[in-house]
Amino acid sequence: SITDQTGKTYPITAGKITTGTLAAATWAMPRLGAADAPRTRLALISDVHQDVIHDASARLTAFLDQATAWKADGIMEMGDFCVPKPANRAFADLFAAHPGPKFHVIGNHDMDGGFKREQVVAFHGMPARYYAFDLGAIRGIVLDANDKPPGHKSGYPSHIADDQLAWLEAELAKADKPVFIFSHQSLERPDCIKSQEKARAIIHAAKSADGSRKVAACLNGHWHLDHAREIDGIPYIHVNSSSYYWL
Repeated sequence: SITDQTGKTYPITAGKITTGTLAAATWAMPRLGAADAPRTRLALISDVHQDVIHDASARLTAFLDQATAWKADGIMEMGDFCVPKPANRAFADLFAAHPGPKFHVIGNHDMDGGFKREQVVAFHGMPARYYAFDLGAIRGIVLDANDKPPGHKSGYPSHIADDQLAWLEAELAKADKPVFIFSHQSLERPDCIKSQEKARAIIHAAKSADGSRKVAACLNGHWHLDHAREIDGIPYIHVNSSSYYWL
C-alpha cells in the first residue's frame, strides 16, 4: 500500500488503488504482474522544510517510526526536504539511517540559497536527478520537474525538459509492473509544470500488450494540500505537507 505522512494508508489491493482521506476515491489499477503478487507498501512524506520548520526533525522521526510500525517496504521523501548544507547533515541522516530502500525527489526549495540540483543528488546519494526503481510489485519513476522552460527569466522553474520526457517514454515502454510516477510539482494542476501536457500524453499513451494502461497513479507534493483528480482514468494524487500550509 501507499502511506502518507499524516498517518493515512492507501492500500493497493487486487487490481485497485484505494485512497483514504482523498475523497474516499477508488480507481482501477492496471494488472501487469501476477494476480497474486505480494502487496507493496511505500511510506511517503513531503515538504518537511527543515530550513523553515523549527521541529522538522521531530516530524521526520514520527514519520519514520510510523513507517517502521507499518512495516513499509520502502520510504520516500517527495521534495522540499532540506538544502544540501553541512548543517543539515544530521537531519538528512535520520532519513538515511532508516533500514530498507529509501528514495528522494528533488523539490524547488531544495536548491534555496544558490545550491544546484547536482549538489542535492550528491548530498542524499541519489542515483540521478530523475531515475526509476523496482520495489516489490511496483515500478517507480521519479521525475525532476525543476528544469528551466524556454524563455525562463526568474523565479522557481517548473518544467520537464524534452530529454527527460524522452527518457520517461523509454522507461514506460519497457515497464512490466504497475508504474507509479513521483514528482515534487504537480502534473495535474494547470499552473504548475509547464510541459505537463506533453508528459501526460506520454503517460496516457503507455499501454501493455493487452491495451491496459501501465501507469497506476501519479503523485506529487509541493502544494501543501489534500487533493486528487482523475484524468483519462489515471489518478493524480497530492501528498500534503508534513509541516504547514501557506495562508
